[in-house]
Parts: sequence; structure tokens; C-alpha cells
Amino acid sequence: VQNGAYDAPEPPRMNDEVKRAVTIAIQKIEDQPSIQEWFSSPVNVKKYCDYLNRIEVPMDFSIIRKRLVGDYYSNKLSVLSDVRLIRDNCFKYNGPSDLARTADEMFDDFATEIGKIEEPPVPPTRPRRPDRASSSRNLAERSSALDRD
Repeated sequence: VQNGAYDAPEPPRMNDEVKRAVTIAIQKIEDQPSIQEWFSSPVNVKKYCDYLNRIEVPMDFSIIRKRLVGDYYSNKLSVLSDVRLIRDNCFKYNGPSDLARTADEMFDDFATEIGKIEEPPVPPTRPRRPDRASSSRNLAERSSALDRD
């Protein structure tokens, strides 16, 4: 605490062991040729020129891998959320189709793999603001100082 302000707690981050296990799960999913062909890299927006008009947040496994390296994810479920986004984007753009079924199976397979990964519990964070009593006391002290002037 400096000058009455609290330092922000460090955001939670996925530990290296969990990150390795998630990376292995991604590699296992991407070993399937259809997954590699359609979901490992960004959609070709020159070929599918309306894609960015229809899909608000594009997602693919290359983005997920970059986010893993950059410590973007706090836990395995946040990675699963991005894989769900890959599936949901596929359904949104393609409608019911063979590719959408492939995306659904990919998500289910990845969810199964992620479910096997053990994560350590997240430690509680310390409060970011002074408690109410000290805030009220400081306010009362300032008010009485103003009354004296």
C-alpha cells in the first residue's frame, strides 16, 4: 500500500504444467486432417468475403496457441471457451452441415481431453480497497477539519 492506494493483485495465470497438458490436448485434436484443414488457422476472408460481417469474434487454434504462449488464459476452462467459440462460429456461418458436425465433435473431444487435466486450486486474492470503517473514519476526519476552518 502506497499513499492509501492498493496495488492491484496479479491476475491468475495458468501454471506451466496445465499449459503443457492443454497444448498436448490441442495437438491431439489437430492431428485430425479435417480439424487441421478448417480450424487450425484463420478463415480465408478473401475466399469467404462475408465472414467478418457475419462473425463478430473469429477464433481458431492458431489464436489459442498464441494466447497460451502469451499467458492470456487463467485456467483450462477459458481455453475451452475459445474452442466453443470456434464451434459456434462454424455453426453460425455454415448452418447445419457436415462441417458443423465436425466442429461439434471437435468440441466434444476437446472438452473430454480438458476434463482429464487436473488444475491446482486458485488462492484467494487480497482486498483491493480499504475497508468501509477506515473510509468512513477518513471522511469524518476530513469533515471535522473542514468544520474547524
